[in-house]
Parts: sequence; C-alpha cells; structure tokens
Amino acid sequence: MNTCKNPFQVATYKKVFQDILGFSEITNKDECLAEMNEPMGKKISVLPGHGVHRTSQCKAFVTTTTNDRLLVAIFDLYGKFYTYYEMKLCDMRNLMVKKAFGGIKLSFGGKTQLGWTSMEMYIPKHDFGSDLKEQKIHLQRLVGNLQAEYTNNSEKQVKEASSNNMTSTDATNQKVNVKENITPPAEDKTIETEINAQSNNPLKARFDIIYLMAEALEENGIDTFKFPKGIKIEKVNEWELANDATLPKSYKDFLMLVNGFKSESSIVYSLEQVTILTVPDEFVGYYAIGEYIGDGSLLLTDGKGNFYYGDHVNGIEPSTFEDFVDNWIINCIKDSFMDNGIEMPD
Repeated sequence: MNTCKNPFQVATYKKVFQDILGFSEITNKDECLAEMNEPMGKKISVLPGHGVHRTSQCKAFVTTTTNDRLLVAIFDLYGKFYTYYEMKLCDMRNLMVKKAFGGIKLSFGGKTQLGWTSMEMYIPKHDFGSDLKEQKIHLQRLVGNLQAEYTNNSEKQVKEASSNNMTSTDATNQKVNVKENITPPAEDKTIETEINAQSNNPLKARFDIIYLMAEALEENGIDTFKFPKGIKIEKVNEWELANDATLPKSYKDFLMLVNGFKSESSIVYSLEQVTILTVPDEFVGYYAIGEYIGDGSLLLTDGKGNFYYGDHVNGIEPSTFEDFVDNWIINCIKDSFMDNGIEMPD
C-alpha cells in the first residue's frame, strides 16, 4: 500500500471535518477521495493553457457520520479548500451508483445548508495514502451506508404515504373486501385526468403537447419523464405568504399541472424544493426554481414574480417561464424522438 501522505487528506481532516462535526459526532470510517465538478458551478480551478470552462473539476472528500449526515468537502485541483456541503441522509434523493473503470460513479440530490443541490462524482478504488488507509474498503462502506439509508428512507416514505391515505373507513372496507375476495373499483385519479380538469390553465395547451410526446416515447421503451401530481393554488399562496415572496405566474400554473418535472437537460423544482440562494455571489438573494443545461445554471426568480436564466458565464438574463417550457422542455423532448429514430406523434 502506498504510505505517502496525500495533501487533500490532511487538509480535510484538520480544516473541514473536525470543524463541522458535532461534539459527539464522528465519521463512519468511510471517507473517500472523489473527483467531480463543483455542484453549484463555481469556477474554482482554471488550469493554465486550458482556457475558461463553465464548471471546474475539483477534488472532494465525502463521508457519512454517526449523526446520519453526509459531508462533502470541496477542494481545488491544487489542494486548497473551497467549501463544503452537508446533507441529512434522510433528505437524499435519486441516489444512483454505477460501476466505472477503476471505481464507481455516485450521483444524488438533496437539500444542503447551501440550498437544493445535485452532485455527481467519480470515486476510484485505489489507495490514497496512510491517512485514508485503503480507499477500496472505505468506498464499499460509503456505498453500503448510502444505499441502506436510501432504501430505509424510501420504504418509510411509502409506508407513511400509505398510512396517510388510508382512513379508518378505508381500512375497514379493505378488510371486508379481502375477506370476501372482492376488488373495489379503482378511483380514476390519473395525472391525465387531473390535467384535463384544468381547462383554464394558461399552460395546459403546452403541457398537453409534453404529455402526448412523453406517452409516445414511453410506448417505445423510453420512460424518461415523470409527472408528479399537481398542487392546489392555496398551497402556493401559503408558500408565498410564509416566504414574503411572489413566484412567476407561469411557474405557478405549471405547479398546478405537475409539481416538479425532470428531463435530460433541465429540472423544474417542486414547490417544496424552491429555496433562496446564499451562493454563488451573483445569485445571492434569488430563489432557485429549477436547473438547465446540467452545468449548474439555474432557473431563478427575484421573489417579485419575475423569471430569469442564471448562467455562470452570461450572468442573470430576464426571460419568461413560457420561453423555458418552449425552448428547453418541449425542444428537449423533440430531440429524444430524433436521437432514438422515433416518429413524433401528430
């Protein structure tokens, strides 16, 4: 095993993890050194001769703790500490672990102290020095801890949802039906039915196109798009009152059709994911309501009902949410037909 010190290790333990760990909190001995792009797209490493790139490659240490937290410490390519992210494991979403050459690719999202963040990192298996001992062992522990917590949390959410949706009458009827071997008629609560009920929604015509194309792709084995149930305007009004902020009207119309949406190139946040930004500097004070491109660029609102594209190169550009739907969501779905050689529906 290589016993030479790695500069990232010493800096991480002394300058980051020890500072943010609680009095009785320690790591689970699953610290791993990873390679990744800085999640919020800040350019923290610019290599000589390589010009300016939209997001910077960086090093990161990632670990779970005995208090069920995930910590990610970010360093530039030269070993200088930049920032860190902390996330409750129960807030982790969309965990994916994929095998890669010489290691694994880990991706997930969740709410951090810096706002809603998506991360993707490559973690090699080879050793990184005496402080970390064997990276392969730590990597196995890290993946095991994340998958176990993610599975437990998912099962818990399913149980809670089932419990909340079943009244005492439902429970009684269910017992009777099981005893008599009678299957109750399914109540029609499909997303399509709920969308059709919103005939006066200004975005309905656009969303009909989205839903029709997504169905056609699904029939051809491409199940990329999900449609969470829309929310009531009363819930949006409650959020605005609680946050003393106004969301863009078209974004609110979108939430009533579907509360969150994800395509290959963009994400529209659900109401619960909307958060005010504290970093990076140029976006401080704005609310993030989505992402696009996939390089840390954000969909923003100023809390006064205005919509903006937040690009780390071009800055903040005013636009409309309708423009985003037309030029990012709908066009992205059209590209899926072309890329897969599928004929678009009329």
